[in-house]
Amino acid sequence: MLYGGTNDASRESRANFGLTWYAIRRFKEQGIEVLDFNGLLNDGISRFKRSFGQRDDHLVGSIDVAFSPLWSVWNRLLPTAKTVLRRVKGQRPSKDENEH
Repeated sequence: MLYGGTNDASRESRANFGLTWYAIRRFKEQGIEVLDFNGLLNDGISRFKRSFGQRDDHLVGSIDVAFSPLWSVWNRLLPTAKTVLRRVKGQRPSKDENEH
């Protein structure tokens, strides 16, 4: 899976776990025995990922390759745009946005 982004409410409800289980079952049906969960990110998802194995394998991280010259502009402006929109709506910025 490339991206499983969620908001606070769906993280608490584990809303995307059903999709993850579906994908895992399909991989197993196809004979795939090793699945890279793309690293340990934070406590909630790390706990979930660790529940599948007895060890943590430390691999080389992923590499983002920008195929468009506009990627750097998008990457810088998106967090700012999200913060502005949330403020307009009267919402507080998420923890992820505060990290940018």
